[in-house]
Amino acid sequence: MKKAFTLAEVLITLGVIGIIAAMTLPSLINYYKVKELEVRFKKADAIITQALLKTANEAGYDSISSFNIPGRTVTNENFAELKKQVEVLNEFWLKQFTSAELLKSPYWNKACYSMMGDLVGKFYAGCYGYGTKLYQLQDGLVVGELRAQNGGVNHPGQIVFFFDTNGIQNGPNRWGYDLFTFTSSEGYYKEWSCAPNSPDSNHDFYCYYYAHKNINPAGKNKSYWDMLFKPLSYWQGIKF
Repeated sequence: MKKAFTLAEVLITLGVIGIIAAMTLPSLINYYKVKELEVRFKKADAIITQALLKTANEAGYDSISSFNIPGRTVTNENFAELKKQVEVLNEFWLKQFTSAELLKSPYWNKACYSMMGDLVGKFYAGCYGYGTKLYQLQDGLVVGELRAQNGGVNHPGQIVFFFDTNGIQNGPNRWGYDLFTFTSSEGYYKEWSCAPNSPDSNHDFYCYYYAHKNINPAGKNKSYWDMLFKPLSYWQGIKF
């Protein structure tokens, strides 16, 4: 006589499988989301790094950071000069993206979000805070024009720009995930810290350095990408 499972046994087994799936599926989904964001960032970072180098070289400099004005030495005069230099640099910068399409204002009507997924602003470009021109490449990467920034007292005069690794139409449109701000002064990133529990109000905007170096701001001896889609409790006990 062949033995068979009873209906109750089958239902119990299916129930256990369902519970396990419910527990593990979100982690698996997040894992693949993170890997996709990581791959996208690395591709975008390689393109941007090369474009910055070529831009600086065409202007006769070794690096884009050569244009920085050290903190405490920024004056109205030398910052005005930096803005003039950036106007010229933008001509070289945009030459690096021959397939880029200037995005019109209707494309900006997208919300963007903080590292923890909270709504930051109504307009996509407004989230960046500069109203900068945005250009989209064929692979979806969106880059902004170069801009001169005066960081304020004790901060450098530097060059900044915004970029989105996977385009406006695609999510998650979160700072530190697919939205980043490049600044030509590395020290500026370290001052602001890329972490949701940082006392700095602009912490979300300065994650590029950590992603570029693959440094986890929480100091957990893991990669930068390990911190994505984590609850606020992940950051508890981290001091800045």
